[in-house]
Amino acid sequence: MEKTDLAIAEYKKALEIYPDYGAAHYYLGLAYLKLNNPADARVSFKEAVRIIPDTDQGHSALGYLDLLK
Repeated sequence: MEKTDLAIAEYKKALEIYPDYGAAHYYLGLAYLKLNNPADARVSFKEAVRIIPDTDQGHSALGYLDLLK
């Protein structure tokens, strides 16, 4: 298993325990981006912004995804 796949599995485990862990959603989104999966990345980043509305990182990541369209 690649490191990125392993990271995704670990972030998902963390989110099963603590679904409102905004940083885990953000880093999960980054991992999805690394695997060229912008759809799942967007879902993760949106969830991070929902949980932590004042996060600059989450908003920036969503803006970046919009630029990729």
